[in-house]
Amino acid sequence: MSENTKDYNAQRDHVVFPERTNYDDYMVKMSSRINPKVSKKKSSCIMNLCDEVDNYPTEYITRVMKDHKYDNLFNDDDIVPFDISQRNQFDGEETLCSTMQHVYKPKKAMNTNKTERIIVNIEGRKQTLVFETCVENTKCQFSEMFPNDYQTECKQRYVVRRLWALNDEKQPAFDSFEVPSCCVCTYKKK
Repeated sequence: MSENTKDYNAQRDHVVFPERTNYDDYMVKMSSRINPKVSKKKSSCIMNLCDEVDNYPTEYITRVMKDHKYDNLFNDDDIVPFDISQRNQFDGEETLCSTMQHVYKPKKAMNTNKTERIIVNIEGRKQTLVFETCVENTKCQFSEMFPNDYQTECKQRYVVRRLWALNDEKQPAFDSFEVPSCCVCTYKKK
């Protein structure tokens, strides 16, 4: 029997005999299909939300989501970025904190129980998040105008969003994720 036939039979049956293949190598190979790693190509994570992962299981997710009854929950429209810093402002008003806007289609994230989950984000079933983050290590604008015994800081605020993700049994289910929402100016007495 050729080596390729042995590997094919091992993958097809999910029964591994010592003479067929190295079991540890096989399990590593199979688990990487369902448990992808964050991509090393570039930094693609923002606050535990990753949009680029190595070995993302697109084919597996497509197969398990094929006949899912909740198709109307997904949106495939491309979201056009807009200035969310203006969402609660009137003409001439500015925020006290510098922010960055993100339009993200996460493929992996940490849920509220601190467990990494694969997020369903494939063609036909997109989950897009629009949020803003604080520019790191910044004080509030005009902080010098606060009383001397106060210090200011821009702090990130979060909301909990429910997204489709693969659960422990590798089946799609709703899970809760902490997602950045806005940046606020805080102050406290020194």
